[in-house]
Amino acid sequence: MVKKTNLVSEIFRDEEIPQLNAVYLIDESHNNKYTRLFHSHAVELELYFVHSGSGYYMVDNHLYTVKEGDMIICNAGILHGDAPAFNNNMRSYCCALTNVRIKDLPDNWLVDNKEMPVVSCGSFSNNIAHIMELIYMLSLGHNQLNEVCSSMAVSLLLLMHQLLLSRSRHQMRTPASEIDAVVAQIKTYLDAHYSQNLTLESISKALNMNPSYVSHSFKAEMNISPIHYLLYRRFGEAQSLLMDTELTIAEISDLLGFGNPAHFSAMFKKHVGLSPLQYKQSIEEMNSK
Repeated sequence: MVKKTNLVSEIFRDEEIPQLNAVYLIDESHNNKYTRLFHSHAVELELYFVHSGSGYYMVDNHLYTVKEGDMIICNAGILHGDAPAFNNNMRSYCCALTNVRIKDLPDNWLVDNKEMPVVSCGSFSNNIAHIMELIYMLSLGHNQLNEVCSSMAVSLLLLMHQLLLSRSRHQMRTPASEIDAVVAQIKTYLDAHYSQNLTLESISKALNMNPSYVSHSFKAEMNISPIHYLLYRRFGEAQSLLMDTELTIAEISDLLGFGNPAHFSAMFKKHVGLSPLQYKQSIEEMNSK
């Protein structure tokens, strides 16, 4: 008799079962008009599936071309978001999961940081698209189906784990160059202090670097200036807070170091395309259809 293996016990530490926290739809019109700027989640893994269209996406400082049928894996604590300099036209679904404890990986990670976080789902694409659509539809106003949605999301997570294992050739990232190391140091500082009112001079002084070198090396690698990166980080976090919390505009403004809510709202609209209130309403409307 062939002994059946338990996939859950093989993959997850202590047989802990992940939980679905949220599921989102990002339709083509919203994706094309309003950039989802750089952000991260401390305790959530996101599976971001490109249902249709194509575009560009940033994960952990790397820019990826993504297309229909691709799954973007965003580990907890890793910065990710739309590439601000590029236009995207994608319809996508996103499942946010917690309590993901895969053996030999940090909590709420699915892919090792040396591996490419974009997976082409190939012949599974249509089935994954249907699963994502079904999870989203069942999650709309049906609290009694939360466990069903969560179980489907876990099944999707297991499938992605198997696809990662079977991927014949992992595209390993090349070792960081000297410039990469400098930019990583700058970025680490910016990510730790983005809510402060920094200038190029104050950044350079804190890092003991020449302001011109900081600016040119960072822009050469990231395609944006350090100051613009700071703004994108602030507004990316603002988008997350607007989507996931009930904090007021004033509270978010204060938390991100803007102080004046009117100034925050004006700057948010300039960079995102909508006021904070309009953005929150647009997300709620899109995910209540």
